[in-house]
Amino acid sequence: NYIETVVNDLIDKFIDEGKCDFMWDLSVPLPCTVIADQLGVPREKIWQLKQWSDAMLAPGGGFTDEAQALECAKQVVEAQQFFAGVLGERKHEPKDDIISDLAHAKVKDDPDGAERELDMFELQDLLDQLLTGGNETTTNAIGSGLMLLLQRPELMDRMRSDQKLIRNFIEESLRYETPVLHLWRAAVEDTELGGVAIPKGSSIAVGYASANRDEAVFDDSETFDIDRKKAGAHLAFGSGPHHCPGAALARQEMYSAFTILLHRLDNIRTVDTNETFKHVPSSFLRGLSNLHLEFDVRHRDRYFPNASVY
Repeated sequence: NYIETVVNDLIDKFIDEGKCDFMWDLSVPLPCTVIADQLGVPREKIWQLKQWSDAMLAPGGGFTDEAQALECAKQVVEAQQFFAGVLGERKHEPKDDIISDLAHAKVKDDPDGAERELDMFELQDLLDQLLTGGNETTTNAIGSGLMLLLQRPELMDRMRSDQKLIRNFIEESLRYETPVLHLWRAAVEDTELGGVAIPKGSSIAVGYASANRDEAVFDDSETFDIDRKKAGAHLAFGSGPHHCPGAALARQEMYSAFTILLHRLDNIRTVDTNETFKHVPSSFLRGLSNLHLEFDVRHRDRYFPNASVY
């Protein structure tokens, strides 16, 4: 019930207000809290983690000017200095967390070689990926999922009546509103795709969002359908050796969030503003900047679904 407890804790903070900014009151702090706990970072630093994570990703989105890029670089250095300090502490006094595991990890550069510790560059790179991958994409997926429901409010009652639909809703929302639009890959050999020659070493933008609207795979792909039989065939988490290692965690966080939210809140609706469904500027991430809601209380008590495992 760990993730369900986090979700209930967050809803408890705003349920009596009858309103919230869903992105900043639940969609952001849920995965940030979970990844902070797993890394071994105190929860009071989750907003700092979010700021660092945004700084790590923003320049890659293509919408930062020189001053903003410089500020992002300063934030990244600050994050690296923080993690270097924690890694040093865990090296001498390990705890039951991921940073301790990384500080004591051993690898081989080749099967017959000697073991060695990860160097600081490798450690910082892994922590960068764990931090950004552990919160940004799930935040976007949860926010986009609720946006889809707000645009189709009749689905909320269907999912309340039959919680089994929530799993397929999650897969369909990941397909339809893919949180990572594309990522860069390197061609490891000469190849051809769609009649286009791709030389070895070329950088390729793999468009997950485009693949998830492929009519050859998904019938009527431009329609959002929570009854879609092959919804889980999407590539929102990548594929093969680059398949997201946090996919199961992201799905569980989404399932817990929507199951508990729909049980405890009713008549969920947007506050009419000029920024309703406004997305964060980015060429490779798709997520909302804010999502102001009003709602009625359906069940004030905390809720732990019987079938809580995704």
